[in-house]
Amino acid sequence: MKYFQIARFQNDVYLSVGDIYNDTVQYGDQRYNTTIVSYYDKIRDFSFDPENKQVVWSMPFNYDLRRIENESDIFIHEEVRLPWHLADILSNTTFTGTADGTRLSASSLVIDPYASDSELFIHFLINKQQLVQLVKESDQLDKLGTMKFTLSATKLDDAQTSTKIFSDIGNLMVLLDWDPNQLAANVPVKLHLAFYGSSHRKTNSGRY
Repeated sequence: MKYFQIARFQNDVYLSVGDIYNDTVQYGDQRYNTTIVSYYDKIRDFSFDPENKQVVWSMPFNYDLRRIENESDIFIHEEVRLPWHLADILSNTTFTGTADGTRLSASSLVIDPYASDSELFIHFLINKQQLVQLVKESDQLDKLGTMKFTLSATKLDDAQTSTKIFSDIGNLMVLLDWDPNQLAANVPVKLHLAFYGSSHRKTNSGRY
């Protein structure tokens, strides 16, 4: 009889929260509790523009390009939590996000309607490659500066659905496709995933 030894593996996962900011915004005759969570640094200069239906905030950021290029795991994650009633009034859960005036692609702005029964979660996800490009175009290049974010209501005509997902440092891209193309409740869907490496060639292996 042969005996086999089973190895036990342990993986520790850490999530750093830079700041959690709570405020009350007024829209029409109602006031709504709003939360911003930064997983990078302290939140500053929060404001809400009811006329333009826009949330604005900023955080300190070091625009040293060499520092960013040398950091293997740099990643910016900002999270906005809006009460469901306010989200419905603003835009029917369709939004546009910007970082330093640059509109984020659909793959960098993720709307999560399932995390909470009372709030809509909107995630800003900026990976290393996107961040390097953002910093290169910034007038704060190689300075200690401030990164500004905006979240705005978007007309349905401008809505985008992302078919791309990037890894945290941007060296792995996943293309998504589904069948049927038109999604509907209680209808089975086949999801297809294709993985591409940094050379934009399809790959059958990757490190996750």
